[in-house]
Amino acid sequence: RRISQHVQHAGRVLVLGASGGTGYVATQLAKARNLHVTAVCSSRNAAFVKGLGADVVLAYDQMDVVETLLAGDKFDMVFDSVTSVDAADTNYEERLNGVVDGTYVHFGGPVVDWARVHILRYFGHDLFPKGRRLFWIRFPGSGGVLAKLAELCDSPDETVELKVTVSKTFPLSTKGLQEAFTEQMTRRAVGKIVVDFDLDRK
Repeated sequence: RRISQHVQHAGRVLVLGASGGTGYVATQLAKARNLHVTAVCSSRNAAFVKGLGADVVLAYDQMDVVETLLAGDKFDMVFDSVTSVDAADTNYEERLNGVVDGTYVHFGGPVVDWARVHILRYFGHDLFPKGRRLFWIRFPGSGGVLAKLAELCDSPDETVELKVTVSKTFPLSTKGLQEAFTEQMTRRAVGKIVVDFDLDRK
């Protein structure tokens, strides 16, 4: 909900990791709000992301994306689903400080951020650098928001504003969960990785 409030005032949005399970949804939701979307993904997935409605698609394996973005106009919001504490992931947050005038959002964060948010929550001391904040995405109480997303996925007139793409489906089992996490860690899944909770399957 907080991210949605920021997006309402954005005009230009940058989505990093636009073909993944989070980025491809962010791209479509931004376009549903008639925002200009620049999306970053691999050349292999460029056509897929373009089909989601992205205005500009940059393939990180065909150009220096950081140099291209720094040379262009600034964005009102950056939605980063790539940067993480894993050294295997590109750290866009550090390299793209100069491209955003508004809000920079990314998932996860270093352990020190989780320590800071607990100190803020329980003791009231704000130890975050200026302009930085970490918050939880909580599903309890989010039924209304999820219902709106469902409406976008399944409208009666078959005008689907939010396309659902499933990369792979795994059964709810020890082996299935291990395989699902292995697939996630490849960083190459396009769309959502699904764990099937069909408990009646023989």
